[in-house]
Amino acid sequence: MKRKKIILSILVLIILYIFIDINISQNFLLIRRYEVQSDKIENDIKIVQLTDLHCKTFGENNKNLIKKIKEQNPDIITITGDMINSDTSNFDELILLIKKLKNICQVYFSLGNHEDTNENINDIIKNIESSGAVVLESNYKDIIVNRNNIRIGGIYEYLISNMDKEKLSYSFAKKFNNTNNFKILLSHVPDSYVLWDGFKVINPDLVIAGHYHGGLIRIPFVGGLFAPEQGYFPKFDCGKYNINGHDVIISSGLGTNSIIPRINNRPEISVITLTKSDNS
Repeated sequence: MKRKKIILSILVLIILYIFIDINISQNFLLIRRYEVQSDKIENDIKIVQLTDLHCKTFGENNKNLIKKIKEQNPDIITITGDMINSDTSNFDELILLIKKLKNICQVYFSLGNHEDTNENINDIIKNIESSGAVVLESNYKDIIVNRNNIRIGGIYEYLISNMDKEKLSYSFAKKFNNTNNFKILLSHVPDSYVLWDGFKVINPDLVIAGHYHGGLIRIPFVGGLFAPEQGYFPKFDCGKYNINGHDVIISSGLGTNSIIPRINNRPEISVITLTKSDNS
């Protein structure tokens, strides 16, 4: 009898912990910091990345999210898609968020699969641009940030070595490569770079991505439980990876469109500092 009570008490504690953690993993923002070194960088650049919001809000009009971002004092903000869902018809909250972010610094937006498959995609892009953000979809901008020459581009489509050379994405990749500037690629789905041979087509110094939701449920000392295209216990779920000399940062994102909640997986704001290489 005493043993049953102990087991029952343990089960109750586990269930209580899970419920508390689900609340934390949906609502308590986490700042995750990364550093990328390069001899192409002379003066530090601070980048805030947002991804995979999926229509979630953090406080009224996202005031908690905006406050956290503002505290980071970023030089640029990058958004790597899936800020809405594929069936979203009212995107006023997203547009309001972008307008408020634009008051902090310049915002660069690349599309995710949920924007790409939304029937209102043209209106979404038009409104994002009207809000002050730069939409990067198979295009790039050459910019100067803190006296550093930067090429920042964005692409949703997959890049692989045997792709059709007539495709717009292939043409974009070739043009994107043609610079000595530090190259940042915003690409919602990182499959081309961590799973396939996309770096044979495009040559960024840094890829900033999302999509995997950190594996959704994160198991202590193991990592994410499941990620698209990788299945269970994915090798790549979130964090910084170096693939054939290219840095890839994959954020676990801010929300989810799954009926399964995030567990042990707080919503992430990525803060990426580009800094001069120690070997420079």
